[in-house]
Amino acid sequence: MLAVDDIEQSLKVVDLVGDHFPTLEIVARARDVIHWKQLREHRVMRVERERQKEPPVDR
Repeated sequence: MLAVDDIEQSLKVVDLVGDHFPTLEIVARARDVIHWKQLREHRVMRVERERQKEPPVDR
């Protein structure tokens, strides 16, 4: 599971891991839609979008 806050660093890690372990399935967290697309372009097949917690609703 890859959950790196810095987008560029996360892509570097994906490339490094992919070079050394080409059959490893990487599960990665995407910060936003653009990051999601970048991870998919770097052959990450399982990408989970980061979701923001919504504040509680006062009733």
